[in-house]
Amino acid sequence: MVVPSKGIPSKESLWFPPKDSKKWKTLDPDIRWELKDIIEHIFPTKYEEKYHEIALSFIQTLLKKQKMFGEEIASWIKENNFSKATFYNKVLPKLVNFGLIKRERFGKKLILSLSTTFSMILEKLAKEWRSIVKTSRVRSPGSVSHEEEV
Repeated sequence: MVVPSKGIPSKESLWFPPKDSKKWKTLDPDIRWELKDIIEHIFPTKYEEKYHEIALSFIQTLLKKQKMFGEEIASWIKENNFSKATFYNKVLPKLVNFGLIKRERFGKKLILSLSTTFSMILEKLAKEWRSIVKTSRVRSPGSVSHEEEV
């Protein structure tokens, strides 16, 4: 018997509010988003407020240090009074799976560092979508020139 799907697991989902939502703030490429704006799409405060808080705080710390070892991570969790289980079972796996954090082990030592895989994946996805749309416009009979949309 096949169990019906309950949708995409949250650990694999990226949150995209409607394109006209204020959550997008601006699509102007010259306006820089803050780290919290990016984390909002991974752990939306509306649905995962505590995960958002932990992820934001951890990445802010990692941006300063560049690498953190297991002992430092344990100290950081304790200093910030975060749940060890929540960090290791919910927040960290999603940050690693999405490619924001790189997890390595040297022997028994855990090392976490920043990763640009997330941006490379999204850039590739966006580039290919743009290419598909532009190609279809050129190949469409009676094609009319379209301005770039926002």
